[in-house]
Amino acid sequence: SAIAGLVGQAYQGNEGDSTSKLQKANDLKAEGNEFFKKKAYKDALFRYNQVFLYLRGLQTYTDEQKEQVKQLTIGTSNNMAACYIIEKKWEKVIVKTDAVLKLDPENNKAIYRRGKAWNEIGDLDKAKADIVRAYKKNPKSKPIREEYAKLRKKLQNHKAKQQKAYSKMLQTIESSEGGLYPDRKVKEKSADEIPEEIRKNLPPGANPVVQEAKIVEEVPVPMEVTEPEEFG
Repeated sequence: SAIAGLVGQAYQGNEGDSTSKLQKANDLKAEGNEFFKKKAYKDALFRYNQVFLYLRGLQTYTDEQKEQVKQLTIGTSNNMAACYIIEKKWEKVIVKTDAVLKLDPENNKAIYRRGKAWNEIGDLDKAKADIVRAYKKNPKSKPIREEYAKLRKKLQNHKAKQQKAYSKMLQTIESSEGGLYPDRKVKEKSADEIPEEIRKNLPPGANPVVQEAKIVEEVPVPMEVTEPEEFG
């Protein structure tokens, strides 16, 4: 098959042909980039995968060639992640960006792309870590700011759901016989005994006794999701 032939070409040769294989790998990456520009993403991915076949076929190389291999690996992996984002293959985005960050921990394209993938998957903690980190490195980036806007909305919705669920749980417990504190002695008050500051702010028809109980018994919601300070 065509793929088997390429594998054979990539692994053929001796220690002296590292230069030609590196050149071929560079050429394949350039071809992949051209396909990417034409939005032919599957063809681009095919060429990018070929790059790694040639890199794995290298037997020995100089220090200079070693740096070339590193840069080819970083660039090609990042480009593959970009293709996988378009194809919405989020797990593959994470695999490729992890490969980049292993070689170049401060690569902001990879940090941002991995954060986007985590955001799409729904792991908001990991998404927040990467997106905020990418923002700190490049606060003027429009894609990064847009991705954070999506994340921020998800964080707010998540927080609202937590509050609603916790409030519902408390209501369920309080409505059961005896409530939360069956041994508590509660002195019932008439409406006239409720403080004026509560009574005057009540909507028409509201029960002041119930309203005061809500204020007194209000419980803060645990596990609050905070937002990154950078965005206010």
